[in-house]
Amino acid sequence: MEHWVAFPGLGIEPFSLPRSVVEFSVLGFQFDIRWYGLLITIGLILAVAYAYRQAPRMNINRDHMIDVAMVCFVVAIVCTRLYYVVFYNPQYYFSNPKEILAVWDGGLAIYGGIIGAFASGFIMCRVKKVSVTGMYDLAAIG
Repeated sequence: MEHWVAFPGLGIEPFSLPRSVVEFSVLGFQFDIRWYGLLITIGLILAVAYAYRQAPRMNINRDHMIDVAMVCFVVAIVCTRLYYVVFYNPQYYFSNPKEILAVWDGGLAIYGGIIGAFASGFIMCRVKKVSVTGMYDLAAIG
């Protein structure tokens, strides 16, 4: 399936892109890497690389910064799904609990990820004895 992309304000004519960057199968399971997933991953890698370089300027230990970032990332992914399940169609998901894990069928809410990242970041900064405001500054710029 192809999707059309257009940037009329920039004078770029519409062009089509396939929905997935790449499709493959492993042990009979079909996987595909979508464009939005690739772009979000690239953005995350660039943000962490930037924060890694800037951490010493904020007097933050780089290893602790990576620890905080990794935990925040995992918690944010879980919270995007939980927020969607709880606020968009709770009756369906509580009636079909196996479907809660089926993120490939859609249903992620960015609000949950932001809330989860801020909360887990605060907790991890306290655990690692890292400046909360310094980490938030790094995250905001990244």
